[in-house]
Amino acid sequence: NAIMASRGLVLRATSLLLCLLMTPGLAWRGLALVGRAARPRTSRLAASARRTWAIAEDGRWVSSAAATARGANDVGWSGLSREARASSDASSVTDGDGARLAAAARETAAAAASPAAEAARARPVGDFTPGFHDQEEVGVHEVSDAAEARRVAALLCARDELIHACDTEVADLDLGRSPLGQGRVLCITVYSGPDLDVGSGPGKALFVDTTEPGVLEAFKPWLERESALKVWHNYGFDRHVLYNHGVDVVGFGGDTMHMARLWDASRLAGYSLAALTEELVGRAKVSMKEIFGEPKLRKDGTPGKIIELPPLDSLQASPLTRPDWVQYAVYDAKGTWLLYRELEARL
Repeated sequence: NAIMASRGLVLRATSLLLCLLMTPGLAWRGLALVGRAARPRTSRLAASARRTWAIAEDGRWVSSAAATARGANDVGWSGLSREARASSDASSVTDGDGARLAAAARETAAAAASPAAEAARARPVGDFTPGFHDQEEVGVHEVSDAAEARRVAALLCARDELIHACDTEVADLDLGRSPLGQGRVLCITVYSGPDLDVGSGPGKALFVDTTEPGVLEAFKPWLERESALKVWHNYGFDRHVLYNHGVDVVGFGGDTMHMARLWDASRLAGYSLAALTEELVGRAKVSMKEIFGEPKLRKDGTPGKIIELPPLDSLQASPLTRPDWVQYAVYDAKGTWLLYRELEARL
């Protein structure tokens, strides 16, 4: 009798599970319970969902690109005005059931069709930057053509008294191998402190788009200038990937990763730029996957749990992601400069 009773309980539990999986409303409630259990990570999930996914009125998930193409009827975070985004509860991405999601979709459809929403859509996409709400916004001067690159490089050559913090972003890289002979430098970022002004105001970081023709070649004289002191985080990596492009970087001013090892050789938290800047200069950093990661689609078209990064060159090239990409890149350069100053004082 005990064995039969236990079998009956198993069968009932299995039937209940099948009902949950086959009933959308109950399935959403199950997801809500998971969302509540993972509450500390809600901001990361919501940021990714806001940027990447739209929820149609019938509860299906579509990409933001598809939602944009189909218009405001497929309502999602990507189609809302700043005001609608600000008023929407981010927890609804993980906590809402099917009925509540459909109601929210209908409400935001009306907001998306309003004159305020139309005005908001006319603003640059980067005007709202999911994932960067906890970070400072770094002022940026973009260099995206050879003529501007030559002008800015000449200004940098005239400021050898400054310490220039540099970083690169690289695509087509196998992290399990040496950077020698592989990788493609997408951009170089430079922060030279609060006093340097290259024409758009003091204290701005440089975003040098090396995918544009002639830009890297125009910056080569400054990168190879020995009297221009440059600071890096993990200098060996950046030097190798630039050497792959025929740039022999000199003018070594410091490596904050090795400076940190000199300061504390027994750190359990490691020597990443994110960990060091958060601890030593109180500057938290949002990871690339948190900002740009997209859920891998299951076979039925719904988003899965695995988070993937799009190709990095597409993040830089697309007008939808470029503003966030630029901010992500220059944030590292300024963080390296601040970390260098702090470690210099401690050493």
